[in-house]
Amino acid sequence: MIKRAVAYARVSTKDQDVEWQMLATKNFCLAKGFQVVDSYIDRVSGATDPIYRPGLQCVMDLVQENTVEAVVIWRLDRLSRMKAHMLHLYEILKRHKVQLLSVTEPYDFSSFEGRKYFRFAAEAAEQELQSYRTRVRAGVQFARLRGKHLGRPPLVEMTPELRDKILSDHAAGMSHRAMAKKYGTTQYITWHVCNDKSIVDKSVHGTEYFHDLSQDRSVGITPKDLQ
Repeated sequence: MIKRAVAYARVSTKDQDVEWQMLATKNFCLAKGFQVVDSYIDRVSGATDPIYRPGLQCVMDLVQENTVEAVVIWRLDRLSRMKAHMLHLYEILKRHKVQLLSVTEPYDFSSFEGRKYFRFAAEAAEQELQSYRTRVRAGVQFARLRGKHLGRPPLVEMTPELRDKILSDHAAGMSHRAMAKKYGTTQYITWHVCNDKSIVDKSVHGTEYFHDLSQDRSVGITPKDLQ
């Protein structure tokens, strides 16, 4: 009886090529005698919770419906870069007696040695993620020390003169987008000026502005920019 498998691949960003992963995974299945019933791809960070990864959710649906006997991936860290997530997914596969196969890691993950390696790989994947975040934060801090601005350009100080100019342009029919570009600010600010919001009375710049306006995710440097 031919065993059924589902292939899964993941990359962190939309501009990364994922096709080579999927091709290698499918070829591996054919070489092992598995029938690939479906394949799924996610373009998200490995730190993203599995419930927010549509491709992986489809894979787990097939697992829980007992539609496949194996899940095939290029490498274990394609499942996740968070140890807790990886262990949770492993337990679901184990509960449904679905085999996990890695193209680049020739282990039987149901054996003692395989389980031991799985835990090691899960810890290594999470450590690499944390190391990457540390390097990014260090790079950001170093760039700032050298006077380099990161993120969106700093917003101009909102003065009474600038407010009057924005109100005048708005009365003349200029769009918020055009005014924001003209004065080096954002549409959020021009809208508040035209609607007489006191929040624009103070000078706001980059991250400080983001913290003052925690509901506006269009400006400043968000915590995710540093991850």
